[in-house]
Amino acid sequence: MIKRKGKKFFNTTFTDEMGICLADDYPKKGWSVLYKRIKFEKPQQNMRINCWAGISFKILTSLTTFKQTLKADRYQDILASHIEEMGKLYPNGYYL
Repeated sequence: MIKRKGKKFFNTTFTDEMGICLADDYPKKGWSVLYKRIKFEKPQQNMRINCWAGISFKILTSLTTFKQTLKADRYQDILASHIEEMGKLYPNGYYL
């Protein structure tokens, strides 16, 4: 990498996806007036939101959110929706 002055690093895009369970993130403690009890309600339905994004030295893709699990067909749909962004980074089409 050092011998090539980081060329591969500058032309690499890192992508990742993550999931957030909204039922896991609700307040369990809070501030209130002295001796006044606060009632916290846990969401009735466990909602999960998944996110995907890509980052490189040159660009940051837009964030994609989805409810389904990330399988091959969904991943291909996400990549297809980011072709224009990736085209700015890789004008010769090396990302395909």
